[in-house]
Amino acid sequence: MEFLKTLRMPALALALVSTGCSERYTRHMSEDYKDKKLDGVTFGILSMPEMEYSPPSSCMSNGHPEDGPKYRKEWEGRIIKSLTGAFKKQKFVSIPSERLEELGISAPSFYSLAASDIGKMGLSQYNDNGGNIKPIDYQPSRGGGQMKAWAEKLKQNDSVDYIIALVDPKMIGKIITTYTTNGSSSSTVYTADVRYGVWSAETGELAYASGTISNSGGFCLSPQSSAISGSGSDMSTQLKDLITAFLNRLDPERLQLGQATLPPAP
Repeated sequence: MEFLKTLRMPALALALVSTGCSERYTRHMSEDYKDKKLDGVTFGILSMPEMEYSPPSSCMSNGHPEDGPKYRKEWEGRIIKSLTGAFKKQKFVSIPSERLEELGISAPSFYSLAASDIGKMGLSQYNDNGGNIKPIDYQPSRGGGQMKAWAEKLKQNDSVDYIIALVDPKMIGKIITTYTTNGSSSSTVYTADVRYGVWSAETGELAYASGTISNSGGFCLSPQSSAISGSGSDMSTQLKDLITAFLNRLDPERLQLGQATLPPAP
């Protein structure tokens, strides 16, 4: 069960860094997947849609508004790399927006419907209060309909079993100033925020929905890149729990983010 190991990200040499934050997204899973066994499947990851990118208006901003596409591409690549490193028995393939259009699927319409499905799951943000992470919320099946027709096209033409779509990505920068008796110091902090869902390519059902929020600031390396790394790692940890639930039928009350108790490997 090598793919169940928690992903270890390399340490970043920052003079000042703050990864993760007190805000988290709730996690929701379809009841149909409580006891479903999943092994050796292919996930198709849709390209990240247009990102809201807002660096702070300051000489310390370490970025410009037109840099959004560059960081969106970096973020997308980091997610794929994180998932591929975390799950050795699963396959992750990138599906660009152009590929959707080739198959007769409107990319904007797909992302809009994906966001709607995720919203219907009841996804929301909350403060984890120092580690008080909420368990997965199991809900009736969502999706199908138009999503089923689109998902079937991807399954037939790109041989994917599940589809991962990210919606409403944001990277917001701000200046944080710390005051001491000896004066003050400031740094630029970026928050990477995105929601996502995992759909069955066979039924169009939304199996899992959540999101990730990661923030980071520093002087030596790009705070944008650091926030992106934290987001990719957090997403890998969440999907580790998802696949663990599929394979091992864990009690949902014990399934805590990054804290699932795994049975011994056979």
